[in-house]
Amino acid sequence: MNDKTFIVPSEKLIAIPVDTERDAEIPYMYDAIKEYIEQHNQCSILEIGNTSHNYFDVYTLGCNDYDILDFYEVGTNRRKGVKDIKTINEDIRYYKSNKKYDLIYSISTLEHLGFVANNHNPVEPYASIDALLSIKSLLAYGGLFIFTVPMNWNPHIHLILDSITTFKRNVYIRRVSIDRWEQCSKEEASTCKYGTPFKNGNAIRISYMYN
Repeated sequence: MNDKTFIVPSEKLIAIPVDTERDAEIPYMYDAIKEYIEQHNQCSILEIGNTSHNYFDVYTLGCNDYDILDFYEVGTNRRKGVKDIKTINEDIRYYKSNKKYDLIYSISTLEHLGFVANNHNPVEPYASIDALLSIKSLLAYGGLFIFTVPMNWNPHIHLILDSITTFKRNVYIRRVSIDRWEQCSKEEASTCKYGTPFKNGNAIRISYMYN
């Protein structure tokens, strides 16, 4: 997204819930993946967490090598008119593979690692460090990892991410109305609360990491 402010372009995607941060994350990631595929022929892609497959088909964007890794969801992803994709049921922190990926992405997934939802007591507060190291090992030379996390849901991951200096780019966006988000500064995003005044995420961090 290059625009400072954007309205959810739901006409090109399906079933975007307007009351969650998905209505910003999905269009943003859709455009990012589409742009990457257009610039890189024959690229291999890995999604961590089975999210985007519920809204759009990566294969229709021109990628023929697309895998999904999700620890919990078992089986084949199916949606009418969409190619079946077998899910790799592994924990990203410990997943090892000889296969390297040109693009890896995740949508609101890393913040769940080592963090118990609805009981904000960290079980493994540094779990995302192990995940990032594993992801880096799966990236091909020159590969890119793009991910989103909602602001102020898991405070531990933001402390970790802020301590890492290898991110090529960080983008922050915040919700300003039920169907509109705007790009903002890190400081502005940091003041947004999770769950108020809008439901779920009120600000999102989008980070880019190259290998």
